[in-house]
Amino acid sequence: MTLLRPMFPPRRGDDEPRTTAAGEGARIVMLHPPQKSCFDLYPLVFFDRQHERRFWCVEPTGDYGTDCEAGRALGLAFLQSCDRTHGWCALLGWIVADMISAGKPATVHQSNGLIVGFMSVLSTAIAAGASIVTDMEGA
Repeated sequence: MTLLRPMFPPRRGDDEPRTTAAGEGARIVMLHPPQKSCFDLYPLVFFDRQHERRFWCVEPTGDYGTDCEAGRALGLAFLQSCDRTHGWCALLGWIVADMISAGKPATVHQSNGLIVGFMSVLSTAIAAGASIVTDMEGA
């Protein structure tokens, strides 16, 4: 007999037959494998997975135009990582929260180019998606 146990992390020895309420030698099979962290699922260059596990770890150059271009490239990389899961959808909130906490008063003006570039790519994608939804509602 095989017992199915959904969405729970494996316990030591779960791959070995054992006595359970289902009888001698029952096997426990995971319906869903243990989940990876979002740092592993989405290896974006602006994540700091090594030290502080931050979602926005970008140093501004001090040149607004250069930072806008870099921000746009990061925004495009973020959109390209989309796998249409709830986990990916949650990333944007975490990224913005880290953008806010990274904007210390002395550096808030310096980091604006990065943020403006990143958000301009996202706002373009959102506008395109909103027009598709609006068109579908009118049909």
